[in-house]
Amino acid sequence: MENNTSQEQRFVEEPRVEDPKPDESQPKLEEPKQEAVAQPDEEPQPEQPKPDEEPDEGRKPEEPEEEPGSQLTMILVLTVIGATVGSGLTMGYNIGVCNNPQEFIIDFIEKTSDDRDSYKAGMSRNAAQNVFAFAVSIFCITAPIGALGGSIFAQRFGRKSCLLWNNFFLLASVLFQSTCVEAKAYELFIIGRAFAGINTGVNAAVCPMYLSEISPTKIRGAVGGCFQLSVVIGILVSQILGFNSIIGGKDSWPWLFAVILLFGAVQVGALWCCPESPYFLYIQRGDQEESRRALQRLRGRKADVSSEMNTIQQEDKKLKSEPEVKYRDLVDVRHLRKPLVLSLMTMVAQQLSGINAIMYYSSPIFESALDEKTVVEKPDAPKYLVAAVGAWNLVCTIVTMPLIDRAGRKTLMLAGLGCMASAALIAALMLGGVATSEGQECRGIVRENDASNAIAITMVFVYVGGFAIGPGPIPWLIVPELFSAGARSKAVAVSTTTNWLANAAVAYLFPVLQGAMCGWVFLVFVATCVGFFLYFLFFLPEVKGLTFVQIQALFDDRRRQSSRPNLRRDDLQPILENDKSPANES
Repeated sequence: MENNTSQEQRFVEEPRVEDPKPDESQPKLEEPKQEAVAQPDEEPQPEQPKPDEEPDEGRKPEEPEEEPGSQLTMILVLTVIGATVGSGLTMGYNIGVCNNPQEFIIDFIEKTSDDRDSYKAGMSRNAAQNVFAFAVSIFCITAPIGALGGSIFAQRFGRKSCLLWNNFFLLASVLFQSTCVEAKAYELFIIGRAFAGINTGVNAAVCPMYLSEISPTKIRGAVGGCFQLSVVIGILVSQILGFNSIIGGKDSWPWLFAVILLFGAVQVGALWCCPESPYFLYIQRGDQEESRRALQRLRGRKADVSSEMNTIQQEDKKLKSEPEVKYRDLVDVRHLRKPLVLSLMTMVAQQLSGINAIMYYSSPIFESALDEKTVVEKPDAPKYLVAAVGAWNLVCTIVTMPLIDRAGRKTLMLAGLGCMASAALIAALMLGGVATSEGQECRGIVRENDASNAIAITMVFVYVGGFAIGPGPIPWLIVPELFSAGARSKAVAVSTTTNWLANAAVAYLFPVLQGAMCGWVFLVFVATCVGFFLYFLFFLPEVKGLTFVQIQALFDDRRRQSSRPNLRRDDLQPILENDKSPANES
């Protein structure tokens, strides 16, 4: 406890220096009294500068916030495209690219082992499957390494620079994975997946942070949500290209891992002429002029960026009045611990909601839901349904983008979790008696028939739609919003690492639970969705339309008496009115 208290004091001592300021200003309180007496005689004087000075000065803090927020400039669009194509699109593609050619990759591993050990029995089919599973899982193991390393690089050298240099990991992954067949070495495929994980970890940590810092306040939700949109597009592209009739066949599957190089090329070409984050340039690099130029390019030549520059300046002053944030401070310091807990909960909710289990194992789920006749006559029907799920996920994500800044983050998160819980419950009832593997004995309360199968498949689509509404885009968006520039990169790194660990846990545990519970495994997701729904209902604040400084005030006990983060927007009003004050009572 003493250790935590000392950590808190590091962040409390500096603001206390401001306490004498109101005392120094007390003599000035007598002057307004004299002016108040003279005001009746001087009433005509303030009316003369009205057209030129006072009304304009009074409106300047409000009008610029509307103009930049309502304009979508070409350079901002180019920056968002460049950042997301090489980051989110790459991440989604890497997640889904191994699904369709899975059997061909396992065949390659088994054949390569047999050719090497021709005088022995070679590798069994089961062993080859384990090697493939390891190659897939190493992607989730190296992703947290990329997230931690990427956050450090982005904090020192810039968000844009980090995304550009990250393409070297992308290039390495492409070279190893696409040439493994020619080299007759499945080890190259494993190494390539490891590099792909590092590349994806960096993208997941840095890109959402970069988008949140370059976007206007009023459309920050829509811009930040573009990351999840690009992830969904990447998954769908990998599913479509992975069909046997395209480039997912027995001899052409290595080309699937070379296509991703095009995404990196687009990112390098687009970001090369785009500005760095204004927050990084002002706060980390200390270059105010370059920060203003970058912000002016993003908002347009005629846009007034004075209000946004003032916001960046306020955050810079706040950071300089406090010690440098360390990883330990995220846990020890209360006003950093609160948003950290919320960030971790949103990331864990995204994975424990069960979406990746549906994506990873949707094909066998559809095979179980479809009747045997359909599976025999149309063996590719489950794959087409999987692609249809990806397309539906994309449509729902596109519809959600404009709603993020209108309905709010909390509203969409709750709506998505509620929708997923309801769909998972109905799916469990329909699939409870359906076996997903040979020899599995399952008992359900609904007899399997065409109607129950149709309802189960429909519920999978509803489930994915609920994910696209809230748990999909909101975590990537809200985590960078909850922290100041000094703590943002570290908090994003910790949150992203937690996301990947939860992803790996679901990937390993779901098959085990499915084997033991059959279709009733969906009840696990019902419980997790309901639990997270209740948590966010009481503890997640609504931050739409707020600047970074205003959001941080929600969690700062030095500026509020309340220690709970479940605040209403009305609770923030006193803080916003006194935001320019040197000190606050709370």
